[in-house]
Amino acid sequence: MRMRANFHLVSILVFIIVFAFHGCCFAVAKPREVRVGFYFVDGLQMRDSEGNFAGYTQEYLEAVAQYTGWKYKYIVGSFSELEQKLAAGEIDLLSSIVKTPEREKLFDFPAQQQGMGGTRLIVSAKNKTIAYEDFPSFNGMKIGDIAGINNEKSIRQVNFERYQKKNGFHAEIVKFDTPAAMLNALEDGRIDGALVSATRSLKRFRVIAHLQVMPFYFAVKKGDRELVDGLDFAMTRIRIYEPDFDQKLALRYFSSEEIPPPVFSKSELEYIKSHKIIRAIYDPNRRPLEYKDPESKEYAGIMRGVFDVVSAVSGIQFEFIPIESAEGVDNLHLKYNAPIRTLVNHDFNWMQSKGAALSQIILSAPVVMVTAPQGRAISDMVALPEGLYLSIRYSQSHPEVPVTWRPSMKECFDAVRQGNAKFTIADFYSAEYFLQQNRYRDLDFRNMGGTSTYLSIAVAKTADPILLSIMNKSLESITHDTLAGIITKNTLYKQPFSLSALIYGHPIQSVSFFVGLLLLSGIFLAKSVADKNRLKASLDHTEKQGEVIRLMTESMNAGLLVREAELPFKLKYVNDNFYKLLGYTKEEFSKLAKDSLDSLFTKEDPDELRRLVAESLKVSDEYQLQFRLRRKDGSSIWVQDTGRKFLDTDGSIVINSVITDITPLKVAMEELRVRAEVDSVTPVNNRHTFYIRTRKMLDANPDRQYVIVCWDIARFKVFNDLYGIEGGNRLLYAIGSHIREGMAGRGECARLYADNFVLCFPIELLDAERMAQEIIDDLNRFPFDFEFVPNIGIYVIDDNSVPVELMCDRASIAQQSVKGNYEKVFAFYNDRLRNRLLKEQQIINDMKPALEGGQFELWLQPQFNIATGSVTGAEALVRWRHPQKGLIMPGDFIPIFEKNGFITRLDLYMFESACRLLRKWKDEGRPLTPISVNLSRIDLYNSLLCDQLCGLVRQYGLTESLLKLEITESAYMSDPEQLVSAIQQLSSRGFKIEMDDFGSGYSSLNALKEMHVDLLKLDMRFISTKGDTERGGSILNSMVRMTKWLNLPVLAEGVETWEQAEYLKSIGCLLAQGYLYSRPVTAEGFESQFLTNTEEPTACVSAHHGMSNQFWDPQAQSTLIFNSIIDAAALFEYHDGQLEAIQTNEKFFCIEDGLTREEFSSYARDIMPLLFEADRAGFKAALEAAAAGESETETISRWRATSGAGFLWLRIRLRQIANSQGSHILFAAIENVTQTKRLEASIYESKETMRIAMEQSSLFVWEYYPKTRKAVVIRHNSNIPAPPVSMENYPESWLESGLVHPDDKAALLEAFKKIDEGATEASCIVRILYDDGLYHFERVSLTAIYDRDGLFIKIVGTAASQTKRPEELN
Repeated sequence: MRMRANFHLVSILVFIIVFAFHGCCFAVAKPREVRVGFYFVDGLQMRDSEGNFAGYTQEYLEAVAQYTGWKYKYIVGSFSELEQKLAAGEIDLLSSIVKTPEREKLFDFPAQQQGMGGTRLIVSAKNKTIAYEDFPSFNGMKIGDIAGINNEKSIRQVNFERYQKKNGFHAEIVKFDTPAAMLNALEDGRIDGALVSATRSLKRFRVIAHLQVMPFYFAVKKGDRELVDGLDFAMTRIRIYEPDFDQKLALRYFSSEEIPPPVFSKSELEYIKSHKIIRAIYDPNRRPLEYKDPESKEYAGIMRGVFDVVSAVSGIQFEFIPIESAEGVDNLHLKYNAPIRTLVNHDFNWMQSKGAALSQIILSAPVVMVTAPQGRAISDMVALPEGLYLSIRYSQSHPEVPVTWRPSMKECFDAVRQGNAKFTIADFYSAEYFLQQNRYRDLDFRNMGGTSTYLSIAVAKTADPILLSIMNKSLESITHDTLAGIITKNTLYKQPFSLSALIYGHPIQSVSFFVGLLLLSGIFLAKSVADKNRLKASLDHTEKQGEVIRLMTESMNAGLLVREAELPFKLKYVNDNFYKLLGYTKEEFSKLAKDSLDSLFTKEDPDELRRLVAESLKVSDEYQLQFRLRRKDGSSIWVQDTGRKFLDTDGSIVINSVITDITPLKVAMEELRVRAEVDSVTPVNNRHTFYIRTRKMLDANPDRQYVIVCWDIARFKVFNDLYGIEGGNRLLYAIGSHIREGMAGRGECARLYADNFVLCFPIELLDAERMAQEIIDDLNRFPFDFEFVPNIGIYVIDDNSVPVELMCDRASIAQQSVKGNYEKVFAFYNDRLRNRLLKEQQIINDMKPALEGGQFELWLQPQFNIATGSVTGAEALVRWRHPQKGLIMPGDFIPIFEKNGFITRLDLYMFESACRLLRKWKDEGRPLTPISVNLSRIDLYNSLLCDQLCGLVRQYGLTESLLKLEITESAYMSDPEQLVSAIQQLSSRGFKIEMDDFGSGYSSLNALKEMHVDLLKLDMRFISTKGDTERGGSILNSMVRMTKWLNLPVLAEGVETWEQAEYLKSIGCLLAQGYLYSRPVTAEGFESQFLTNTEEPTACVSAHHGMSNQFWDPQAQSTLIFNSIIDAAALFEYHDGQLEAIQTNEKFFCIEDGLTREEFSSYARDIMPLLFEADRAGFKAALEAAAAGESETETISRWRATSGAGFLWLRIRLRQIANSQGSHILFAAIENVTQTKRLEASIYESKETMRIAMEQSSLFVWEYYPKTRKAVVIRHNSNIPAPPVSMENYPESWLESGLVHPDDKAALLEAFKKIDEGATEASCIVRILYDDGLYHFERVSLTAIYDRDGLFIKIVGTAASQTKRPEELN
């Protein structure tokens, strides 16, 4: 449950004051590296999608490090292993441990707990027969639990044994090594129930009992006081500044969505039915926790909100009875006939002595000490409220401190305020309530050494025990958000109006109020008594009261102004405090402001302020304004002007204004606003502010279209590793500053999280190419040795009603699509991405039910010995048999599972499926063929992986050698240290390790050097992909030879032809798998084909229509040509105007980005509809010509993209290879020439543009080829005599022609010389002979042109008329 997340302004200011005077009690001389034991439990301690340590514990420790400066080294292991290491001093700290007397002998513990946890008894969600706490049904159940240290009883088991003894049933405990093995056994029905932590996910299970809830702690190696003191200090500060810190973490990592609805037993439902109203007693003076509302006279407060939820959940109604004093719960059932006390402290021993039982903990709060300002206290006593648990416990534990007992908490605060007590103690909620009242605003408070109090509900032991069970189940249903709402509602205080509240809360305004009241009584007296002497006496009395008010304002350091009541409100009196407030002497102020304050205003219009005052005084006798005044030193301050009409001593009406400096309050409010709206790292807004402001912007401009742009920096984690978190934050701040400056007045911007920024601006400002380049340029201007590449996603808003959060999600989807693509850094959100997202989401929605429903099937692809043809093993592959979609191939779901982490559960499922199949073969007496099972990169971060796999092997009575584990080389590349560690552990337990896709990455040899593997799997793409096949074969040969030197078996996968198989045999690679021998088959198919006769391999060979069988014969030369052809190729059947694609090679699917076989299959029956209508006639003519048996035909035509986005230009060469009964088999070689056609169009447009531009100019253009000393005139100036189109021996021949002035030849030759010496450009001004017989100045410009390899090939020269002489240009 969650406590209130935000403090109010008063609380924040109190904290600032407290910690300004109370320094830190703990400091770290230098950063210490703390060795932290890290065992994996969902939500509590885990790894995120990038493999980083994460979870409740990790984030808690990072918060601790903010105060201690510690750095952490996480040591991964099982809980029992790490507990032993902590006892041996091999690690320093272990989290989430329940404190017991036995453990306190082994470890040290801080005073503050890490959180609250407990144990639940669960059954499979499929088990609907056992009701909640149906104890007779629990008899004889097999209950799973995780073995404790040295196989001792776990605390869960100890609690469960007490629980079953208490409730009169007996169950059998079955021990497991790991949680995963236990839960798998529960789902498989090998056990009936399991004891799990209260933090574990329950979505697949159902809770049938709750055991004791208790706090858990960080445990520290014995004697390490530095760690204990550091934890105490940091956790105390965390709880003071953010009392609900652990609850917020619990909300984040243990989602409230997993709180199951309460399930009441039959006896509980009968109790609810027979007890419609239950009485409950409460303390009427413990606001805000609980109190009697003074207006409605009803029960109110936080606990009232809790009981309202309990009523709604259970159906029980409560009658609330106030008790006269803060008495305990002694005999509450007998005295009040009330079985419930609404609020007590959670102390079982205390409640035992009072004859009451406790509910689960509802709230926790720090215990604080409230003190008076120094020097005020005239007593050393502590004021404590009578009967409260905290009071009694404090007096018992501090007998040396004298106590003055008070009837209520309020009287305790009054005693401290008046100096009659040195301090009092209270829970944080109660203390905050009083400290927000103006009368207690000068009291101080501090945390009581990290002490917290835990609050629960008490139920009388004389009541039916079923009532406590109902209460606990109902309380379990209260989510974090619900409780947070209840707390917030009851802690947003509105002060009631009273005379004392007015004086304490508004002393300055009170002065004006009482002056007005006194003068009003003076006027009344004057009207009712005609005697002039009595009137004079009354006015004299009023004058004296005015003097008192002046003295009061002086003592309060407030400015007092008396002004005329009519515009323009001329000044009549100013007290000393006012000009001192502004930094002036009395003489200086008198000269500056004789009649008005106009010269003192900074921003506001004084006439407008006077108008506002006049308007307010028309409807009321008082007003209040806030504005800024200029001080003598030029600075400005915020002031509040509180004014009221006043009868002056001369009988005139004046305005009495009290001026107070509210600058600190304004500054604090602005800081709070910035903190709430602006990002914590950068100067841009946070995402919540972005959502709000963007929504306002869109709503205010419904006719204007906007775009959302999300972008981040590729490999930013690497940057943080190189330059540290501080360096990363500096970079983010600089980026944020640049974005804020660029977006000023154009749109909205924010940092979403990490290095992800978001922008929203009008679409007319969008130039995606330019924006991407500007971002790249801006990033690379930063002084870091790092190549910055952004990932940019753009969503063009087509529906303003869509939530801004969803708009950002769509831009993020587009952003994700370009990650890892360094050639394309931006992408637009479109229907294809949307459809992919919907498809992925559907897969995510279906994945857990599919796993629970057994929809994932184990398929096997056999592995062969090429020489003997015998089966040597099989690779386990997964297929998803969806009830609606049919068979789904792994390429459609494995990448998604790897991204969201579900792959770990699927891999364990597949491993157990392989174990189950091997057990079946063993029982049936079949040959035991080893099975290779793939492990994902994410699996390697699971410290329990080895234990889980070994547990499954033992469970099915197998040996580890029958199960081979395949890991990919890419896993080594991503985290070699982690992979090596995991492989060493698995190998030591007897598993055979196979490295898949060896040679496809960049770390192959290093991987072999660093870790032990038992077999290499080579990728046949070396000799089947585009490129030098001979070179690929040589590489493959070298790798096989290397494995022989290492005495390491090697297997080739992806073998599709006999020629490949023969080549492999010739180089000594005798193990293979691939389509040549068998496609993957079901387990049943594998048994029937390969476990009965393993002598002959089976190849998958088929034919089409019985026509041209050579193309389906793996030994035919034509098949080899077809499969190894470099570009896209297809076999078409042309019949009756229809064109069917009957076979395609792999390159065919590279024609269109993202095209898959599944997508193309819907068009394969007839591809003609994809052809542009205008191009069909030409293409059909080419088909007819090819079908007529003529020579090869070629056509270029436009085809619609299967995605529906645009079209493709394809060059298709057609040749008939077979025909029968009007059907023609055509071989097609296909080339995507879209870019070429676009380039041609672009070149044509450029040439046309250049031609028009040159025709409209007077440029003289030529090209010069230095190697041949030949020049070619491209265009000549009509004013110059037409030179030859081609000139030899250039440039001397041009100089000798007389066109260049003799004095300028040297300058022109010098320009050519610069180009020869390596310059890319050179120019000079020379005189050229025109047709009019005169020389005119021309600027000659020379530009060097290079080819793609950087070789100099020619010079392009231009000559343009120059209107100014050279000397004029200087």
